[in-house]
Amino acid sequence: MAISAIPLTIALANGTPVALYSFDNSTVSGATLTDLSGHNRHGTISGATTGVSGKFGEGFAFDGTNDVVEAALPALGNQFTIAVWVKNPVIGPDTRNDYL
Repeated sequence: MAISAIPLTIALANGTPVALYSFDNSTVSGATLTDLSGHNRHGTISGATTGVSGKFGEGFAFDGTNDVVEAALPALGNQFTIAVWVKNPVIGPDTRNDYL
């Protein structure tokens, strides 16, 4: 499964970004994924393959076993939004439907 370079955005209900990750190789330094929101909630990459072709630009590939990106986020409460492009190669050859 791959997360594309369309940014993963975590935002509060009022639209205030909590964290923003592009998953593009330009925002990766070693095992660190840079938080682009300005809050310095950088992620730690473990096991994921970086620089994989995504829907737009690059992304990460996760094997579904033990690949993660971990970041310390504040308590979000019960109203927040998470937005991300995810490609599931199991869905099939119809490329219109293989991104969630």
